[in-house]
Amino acid sequence: MSALPWIVGVLVGAGVVGPNHPAPRGRNARSTSRRAMVVPLPLAGRRQRRDRDDATTRNLPDLIDLLSLGVMAGLTLRQAAEAVVSWLPHPYDEAIGRALERSGRGEPWADALSGAARELGPSTQHVFSVLIAAERDGAPVAPALHRASDEARRRCRTRAEERVRRIPVLMLFPLVFCILPAFALLTVVPLLVGTLRDLQLR
Repeated sequence: MSALPWIVGVLVGAGVVGPNHPAPRGRNARSTSRRAMVVPLPLAGRRQRRDRDDATTRNLPDLIDLLSLGVMAGLTLRQAAEAVVSWLPHPYDEAIGRALERSGRGEPWADALSGAARELGPSTQHVFSVLIAAERDGAPVAPALHRASDEARRRCRTRAEERVRRIPVLMLFPLVFCILPAFALLTVVPLLVGTLRDLQLR
């Protein structure tokens, strides 16, 4: 016996589908769509912040390597930033670009870097502290950038390993609440219905 009529009957009886639940129209449709637009906004904001934090951590080694190339070519730190800003990955292109604009209007380059570090978040503090110290104290920046690059890559690997270890835990919810019920609905339930029908016929 096919399980499709039984499944449809269950859905209709539960009120999921059927003529008693027509699609909303007019003002009700607009209010429903408005609620659908408003509810996910906090989730979307958290997702955007999480994506930005991930991009900041993931692209930090690229920022360090590009600045190191400019410094090893004999440029000052600000000149290196001007030379590579168009090649920087997001969100460093915007943050460094705004820092260069503020520096061009007369703000000290070290203060502009401090503003960029606050904008980018705590994951970049160790790198920008090296850059700011080099700008204010005249300390050699190339060796410090090499060490910061190694540290940034180590943190990226650690973060990637942590996310990989979370995958089995994240898979538990769809496995328990989606895949297993669907498997039972499509395999076990039709067998039970067929068995009960056979027993009734006897």
